[in-house]
Amino acid sequence: SIRLALAKLIWAGSTRDFAALLDSFQEMGLQLNRDDPEKDIQGLFYLFRETVPAEQGRAEMSERMAARQRQRSLAQQTRKQGGSTTQQEASPKEVVESFPSELVMFGRVVMML
Repeated sequence: SIRLALAKLIWAGSTRDFAALLDSFQEMGLQLNRDDPEKDIQGLFYLFRETVPAEQGRAEMSERMAARQRQRSLAQQTRKQGGSTTQQEASPKEVVESFPSELVMFGRVVMML
């Protein structure tokens, strides 16, 4: 059921268990157009991180956004030079193919807490 899949998702993130993470995605019906469980685990760690003061949180978010921007610009330069890029770098906005509504509701509830 979806509750078990959500519990498995949280557990997989906290223990860095890639196989359990992929199983939880499959059980809840989340279909991704990429296969990079390491980035998924990092995203879960970031999503469920410890509460920090506002200034520290803003600094962490700025660092994360700057790193993502550097990665995208590097991929863009590689494409301009004729080099090969991965599927994920070529279309970063089309990662999720199917997103279960229960996961959206879970995310909203977590964000309100």
